[in-house]
Amino acid sequence: MAVAVSVVVIARDFRSELDQLIESLDHQSLPTDAFEVVVVDTGSTDGTLERLQKMVTRRPNVTLVEANGSGDVQPTVPLEHCRGEYVLRLQPSQILFPEALERMHAEAVRDDLEALSSRVCETASAVPDLWTADDPRVDPRSVATALAGPAVLMRRSLLDLAADPHTDRLAESTRVGVLSSYPALLQPADPTDAPAGTVLSVDVPVVSWNEGRLQLSVAGSISTADGESDLGSARPAALVRETHTGQSFWLGSGEPGRLSADGRWNLTLDVDLRTVAVGGDLPEGVWEIDVQLVGVGDLVVAPVVLPWTEASAAVLGSLMVVPAPSGPVSWQLDVGPTTWPLVATPDPANATVTETAVGSLLVLALPELHVSGSTVIEGALGLEALRLPAKLITDGTSARVEAYVSGLEGAPRIGTQFGVGAYKQTGLRLEIAHIGEMVVARVPAPAPKPAAAPAPPPAAVTKPAVKKAPAKKTPAKKATPAKVAKKKPAAKPLTRVQHLRRALPSRLDPVARKISKNPLARQVYRKIANL
Repeated sequence: MAVAVSVVVIARDFRSELDQLIESLDHQSLPTDAFEVVVVDTGSTDGTLERLQKMVTRRPNVTLVEANGSGDVQPTVPLEHCRGEYVLRLQPSQILFPEALERMHAEAVRDDLEALSSRVCETASAVPDLWTADDPRVDPRSVATALAGPAVLMRRSLLDLAADPHTDRLAESTRVGVLSSYPALLQPADPTDAPAGTVLSVDVPVVSWNEGRLQLSVAGSISTADGESDLGSARPAALVRETHTGQSFWLGSGEPGRLSADGRWNLTLDVDLRTVAVGGDLPEGVWEIDVQLVGVGDLVVAPVVLPWTEASAAVLGSLMVVPAPSGPVSWQLDVGPTTWPLVATPDPANATVTETAVGSLLVLALPELHVSGSTVIEGALGLEALRLPAKLITDGTSARVEAYVSGLEGAPRIGTQFGVGAYKQTGLRLEIAHIGEMVVARVPAPAPKPAAAPAPPPAAVTKPAVKKAPAKKTPAKKATPAKVAKKKPAAKPLTRVQHLRRALPSRLDPVARKISKNPLARQVYRKIANL
């Protein structure tokens, strides 16, 4: 396949930015064999060169050019190393959006352009007038401005001509277009930008849904620093911007010359979120609506985020949208949803449990959702830790959640998950009786904590008394403990022989001892002792 686009990066010492740059190139919808990346290293000393040398061995569409730069980055593009019909030069800090190369190349080829200048996204900065709408052929007077933009896809034959600041042939011979509907890249904000000379303020808007379309009515005022700036061609415009990636799409703008004498303006939009992303659904993510002033020439006017106002969630075909607050003031659209639950706090009166041949069918009607079209979205319904398959069903006018439930006696809490976001509680529970009967009810509010007892008043602070050293006392002699008389063991009962011996008079003891030496007498004695 022929190489359509050569992406050229000329820089030095950009190791910290290399990963995000390459990642944005890896995510391009244009096939990798249809574009190449030419990296010109002009003398990096932070390890960038070594990483690039390893990278080219694994990526066939990456070419490394080692330039002998002595200091500044060289501005010229090395065409001898580029094979693409068109060339796009990037700074290492710029990040391409996924469809940038494919859309830019398709627009340039379709209109046979020599250059295509694309809109970029820059945080907290308004879009310059030239990039507020697609234009297949800009006015010759705007060619130089278009070619000086941050994202310009240019034919090889035009590169040398555009690099010459003294040329006067650009306006006459160059076909330059502008792509504004899809942004090319994210441009880091410049901290040296001048402060806003004109201040834009936005009132609380009125937001509603009508037949699947977002109705937005917002007003505000403009005040200039000098009070004399010409705002005759100025008009309000709105962009929807993804808070994480910075990608944005136009929602629409007002008519020029409609500002009142005191600087008041009004903007009314009718937006289909299913087509706002260049004919497709708004991608999943959290999106803010930025209101800005366009058509003000060189005036610096910072955009303002749409203030928060209540609005219902919506199911637009398969697209789920949840309006949600960001902090106390700004308004967001959670598409997916990714963070906020689609089924937030339903009314238990809209829930029924019906016994069927298949099982107990829980149906939760959601009259608060705005619905457009008929669809079935797979999701999950939870009973505490148990996750059950569920369906979000819309019929063009209403929405409901259906799931087959079961469980033992108890009151498990009900949660749902539809979209890419996490599982969320609904504030309801399924009360299951011991006989199997099921009823949906609201989870009771937790009992209030008892009021804490008042703290006792602080004790009066008194001056501590000075303690005197106690007088030394002569230690008393320890008393010698009295001797404890030993307890005599209990006397054993006397045998018959002992009784006989004690019965003899003491004067007969010598006779008794002589008799005891006689063998016959001892034998008689033993018999008597055994009686």
